[in-house]
Amino acid sequence: MSELVGPVLRMSDDIDGIVAAIREDNPDKEITVTDRGAYVRIEAPGHLRVTRESVARHLGQDFELRRLETLMSAFAGRINNRTDEITWEYKSDLSSASAKPAH
Repeated sequence: MSELVGPVLRMSDDIDGIVAAIREDNPDKEITVTDRGAYVRIEAPGHLRVTRESVARHLGQDFELRRLETLMSAFAGRINNRTDEITWEYKSDLSSASAKPAH
């Protein structure tokens, strides 16, 4: 199973600014951006975040993260949406590993 996480965004005029914001918000991450024409896949290992503030700064206008959600056709990892930040993170499901067998 892959530990890569991040959004898949439908192509729009905002893509370059969103990618720049994600890179800014994750300076310690090796981020891969794959342009497939109709969509862009943005991935990093383990954890990725983007803030409303950084997207707004890169786009040069106010930005609500729910707008990003409308561009997101898919994502990898577990997503956490807040008004000021979206995060994607890899978490292995340990519930089955910790379950005790029935006797």
